[in-house]
Amino acid sequence: EIEREIFKLKTNKEPLEAPPSPAKTSPNKKTNSTSKSVPKMEGSKREEDLEEDKSFERDLSSMKHSFSPYKASVMSPEREEDLDLYEPPKGYTLHDMIVPGGKPAKMIKIPDLDFEDLRVAEILHRMKMRDPFNVILIIGALKEQTSSTMGGIARVAAHTDAIIIDSGVHTGIEKFTLRQELRLLGVAPASEVVYPRAKAKDKLDNELSNGHTHFFLLGDREHEYMWGDEA
Repeated sequence: EIEREIFKLKTNKEPLEAPPSPAKTSPNKKTNSTSKSVPKMEGSKREEDLEEDKSFERDLSSMKHSFSPYKASVMSPEREEDLDLYEPPKGYTLHDMIVPGGKPAKMIKIPDLDFEDLRVAEILHRMKMRDPFNVILIIGALKEQTSSTMGGIARVAAHTDAIIIDSGVHTGIEKFTLRQELRLLGVAPASEVVYPRAKAKDKLDNELSNGHTHFFLLGDREHEYMWGDEA
């Protein structure tokens, strides 16, 4: 039925009905081998119809190879609306990060900090951070700090239901946030850190650490940022 509608739209004519298949004959009956020529209709009407049929078959064959529900908008007006369903780039991508020997984390990659339509509120909404919350910032900590300091920060975050934001690398607070199931967000330039390594004997100073619930990595190959830009 779809093929008939396409033919009508292309030629503004009704497609010809397929000729009936010849009846099967019994092997005992003799058949007449003489063939009769098909009489021509008025003028070259029959020849034109045959040429249109061949053209239709060629068009139909090419359409079958390249058929797509979005290309076949002639089938229904609703299909034309599908062509307008275009979502502009959001300026970020979301990923699930598996930390070797640790807990999985959510990763948010933001290639360009100057992107005009960067939807920060949308990112927080998708991370289930819809309500206002307290924030504790650990700035400048790129190496492990004393346990007493980090333990105190974790206790304050637990009592105030706060989110802790640091540089994403190992600072020593991870064991406390894991123990108390706190939200720990690491924000870092992508070019300044490395992903956690499996079965590594020694941890690198710029290696993303286990214990973070979220990582925000800034920049890509076209946009490189340095420590301090994440602030």
